[in-house]
Amino acid sequence: MNVKSIALFVAVLLVVLAVVSLVFRLLAGLASGAFNLILGVVVIVGLVAIVAWMFAYAKKKRK
Repeated sequence: MNVKSIALFVAVLLVVLAVVSLVFRLLAGLASGAFNLILGVVVIVGLVAIVAWMFAYAKKKRK
């Protein structure tokens, strides 16, 4: 093996590792974003349910 083939192998290896790292970070970011989206929807639905219950309770107690 000469120096040129070793340098080419190292360069290809670094490019492959960079691509794998980039894909991993992208997937981790998407998973985190999806989790935050689901958590936000659950919180909003819970708040809407509480407000609806409060109005129903107030309407029932008024009469």
